[in-house]
Amino acid sequence: MKTIFPLTLIAILLGLAPLRAQELLGIDISQRCIYTGEAMDEELYRFPRDERVDKWIRDIAEASGAPLDFEVVQTNVENISAVLDGEKRYLLYSLDFIEKSNEMLAVAALAHEIGHHACGHTFDETRRTAEELEAEQFAGYVLSKIGYDKQRMDMLIKLAPSAYDVPRQERRTALLEGFDKAERALKIASLPFDNDPALQALTLPGFPWPPPSCHTRFELPEKTSAAFKTLGDADVRLRRALDVKGYSQRSYFSVPNGFALVTQLEQYNGEDGAVRNDRTRWLDYPKKENFDGVMDYLKSLVMPQKGYFRLFVF
Repeated sequence: MKTIFPLTLIAILLGLAPLRAQELLGIDISQRCIYTGEAMDEELYRFPRDERVDKWIRDIAEASGAPLDFEVVQTNVENISAVLDGEKRYLLYSLDFIEKSNEMLAVAALAHEIGHHACGHTFDETRRTAEELEAEQFAGYVLSKIGYDKQRMDMLIKLAPSAYDVPRQERRTALLEGFDKAERALKIASLPFDNDPALQALTLPGFPWPPPSCHTRFELPEKTSAAFKTLGDADVRLRRALDVKGYSQRSYFSVPNGFALVTQLEQYNGEDGAVRNDRTRWLDYPKKENFDGVMDYLKSLVMPQKGYFRLFVF
C-alpha cells in the first residue's frame, strides 16, 4: 500500500496537468481576420505562450511604434488571427504554424494581424479588402524596418494566399508600398534639420504647397524645435506624441526643405470635437445601426450619413 499511494498520486497529478494547460478561451470570434486559410474552430483553448513569438511581437511593436494593446494567446487556430471581441482585442497564434514556417513568414503573419489592431480595424465585411490591404502595408513597413530583403516579398505572397480573396497583385502592391514607406522614413531620419539639397532627391509623394486652407492652424513655438539636429529628431518627437493619442497610422509627404506627417482620417464627435474611443473612430463610412422602415434603409444606400472627420498635418 505504501508504494501504490505515491504512484496513484503521481498519476492523478499527471492527469490534471493537461486540463490546466488547456483552459477554454471563451471569446466571440465573429469579428476576426485569419492570415491564410479559411476555417477556425469554435472552441479555442489557451496554451502557454512561446518566448520566441513574444520577442517577435516586441520587435514588431518597436519597429512600427504600434501599442501592444491586445492580449496575446497561443491557441488552436490554423495560423495567426486578430480578433475583436467587443472592445477587447486579441492576437491568436498557432505554435504548430510558427514551427512549420520560416521566420520571415511567421513575422509577416504576426505583423499583418498586429497591423489590424494598430489601425483600429473592425473586420466589417463591407471594408474587408481595404482593411486587408492596410494591414499588408503595415506588414511591409515592419519587414523593411526589421531588415528583411525586399526581393523576397513575392515569395511571401505565394506562401500565404489571402483568406479573403484579395487579389495577389493588390497585396503585393500594398506590401511594397509599406516597404518603400519605411525606406523613405529612414532617409528622412538621417537628413539635417535645415536646408539641404538631399531633401530634393527624396522620392516622397508631394504635399500641396503652399498648404491648402484648413479649419484650424496652429504654429508651434520655435523653442519646440531648438534642440533638433536632424529631421529624424523632429520625426521621433512627433511620432511619440501621436502614439500617446492613438494615431499609429501616419504617412509622409515631401514639402520644401522638409516633410509633412499626415495622420489617418479620423471620425470624431462633432458636438465637442472630442476623440471617439469606440470602434467607429477609424471607420471612414460608419453604418447606421437601426432603420425606420424600408424607405429609411433604401435612402441610406444612396444618401451619405452625416459624419465629422479630420486629419492632422505636421
